[in-house]
Amino acid sequence: MNEFKKLFSLALEELDIAKLLLEREHYRTSISRSYYSMYYATQAILVYQNIDVSTHKELIRLFSLHFVKTG
Repeated sequence: MNEFKKLFSLALEELDIAKLLLEREHYRTSISRSYYSMYYATQAILVYQNIDVSTHKELIRLFSLHFVKTG
């Protein structure tokens, strides 16, 4: 499995877990899993564009630079 598919699969898995936790009213943990779902999805998008990241701060900066600021 390539890196994009692996990361996107992790994003979907975390989102699924977040939904289950939300249904059981485990809000704090659901928020945490939701965050990691977004993190993995963003990482997948950057990997798809051949942009390598190694830290959370770098991920946010590069996503903003390549996607938010460019519209």
